[in-house]
Amino acid sequence: MKAFLVYPQQDLLGEFYWFEKIENDKFLTILELLKKLNYLIVDLKSNRFSFSYKKIDSFNAENCFDSFSNCFDCWQIEVVEKGDIQDRIKEYEDDEYDEGYLYNIKREFSKYSLSDKVLVIMPIRGISTYTKIKMNDFCIYPANEVDFYDLNINPLPDPDSKKSREKQSLRAFQTASTKVGLDVFDGFCVIGFPYNLNYFEYSNGDHKFDISLIRELTSYAENALNIIRYNYCHYSKPQDLLTKAGYWYGSFSTVMIYSFKNKNANIHAGHVLNFVPTDLIGIDLRNPETLENHPLTRKDINEVGHIANHALSLNTIILESDSNTTKFVQIMSLFEFLGLPYGWKSFQDIKGMISCHIATNKTEYMNTLSNRFKELTGGENHNGLRTRIVHCGDKIENLLKTEKEIIDLLNELENYIRPVINSMIERYNLTWQEFEQYRVDLKNKLGVK
Repeated sequence: MKAFLVYPQQDLLGEFYWFEKIENDKFLTILELLKKLNYLIVDLKSNRFSFSYKKIDSFNAENCFDSFSNCFDCWQIEVVEKGDIQDRIKEYEDDEYDEGYLYNIKREFSKYSLSDKVLVIMPIRGISTYTKIKMNDFCIYPANEVDFYDLNINPLPDPDSKKSREKQSLRAFQTASTKVGLDVFDGFCVIGFPYNLNYFEYSNGDHKFDISLIRELTSYAENALNIIRYNYCHYSKPQDLLTKAGYWYGSFSTVMIYSFKNKNANIHAGHVLNFVPTDLIGIDLRNPETLENHPLTRKDINEVGHIANHALSLNTIILESDSNTTKFVQIMSLFEFLGLPYGWKSFQDIKGMISCHIATNKTEYMNTLSNRFKELTGGENHNGLRTRIVHCGDKIENLLKTEKEIIDLLNELENYIRPVINSMIERYNLTWQEFEQYRVDLKNKLGVK
């Protein structure tokens, strides 16, 4: 169901409009919920009401949007400015805008229109999706299905025109010289997200500032893309990867910044050295429901969730490595981190912290996994895989006879890692102390200490 929300201000009431009938009992329940959240409903009509907030001095627009979204569950709520509400209602009722044709990304992030945040949009190569995927603050859109023309994008100068060069700033000309254009954003899937940006510094920045900003935003977008890689990519399939957000070709990356306050957007681009898969096939984001509202993107994330996020960043480093030997060493490091994030002990001392997530019985824990981890690390006489690779300089291709053996090993190690990370994701809102107790409980169920 579609609805429009106008935020209340110091001397102005907020407004809420909807376009379909609500059952009376359900509506009364919603009004009671809003009342408990300090919203006072006035001037109630059949399809609208005005409201005030009892603690207006501490009013937070994003909290207001979240409160209405939770009360009016599953509604598509769009934030509109008070002066624009009647025009927007008429436009909606007259079907002047086809809601099913293009995603209006500005409207979908309208909850941030009164905040100091900007809307960031970056292309992503290497993925395809047939539908929008919302991961809380992050949202991924299919290629060619976003309405960019509603963003009022400031045009870039023609880099080959002397006249344009004289009129435009050096900053804009340096971006234009990369040949970036709207087709880069329209031709790939894009990721959108709100971001706290010092707009004064941004407005007075130069091309060097833009490059630094692109790196910063690329890194921030990894919080969502690392989850996608974990869900869809595997150590033994290096061709099934996606690029970093913003990358489009060569060493060029780009970003679009939309300002809610200025109601316009700017495109920036430049040389940003990022990982680029050499034999990129890409991935199709089927079953997008596994990404929707993912625990690691929720606002109530706690210590274990942050540890899981870092584990996924280490997992990405493994996926992006072009050497199986390097992959193996990094996998061993990930094991150590998952076992003990806040310190270091030998693998012999932490293997039980990994095995308790994998083993289904005491024998598997005490013998099968214990012996296997010994083979993978130190071995009987310092002849284990890790010792041979790290301390003796051997390569995994020389220690295992065939490509199939290497692939089987990578799959085996990944199957050991996933139960640990999955446990952390499921318990994303726990403290580390609570998670350690969970591990104690797992061991008790297995009958081990």
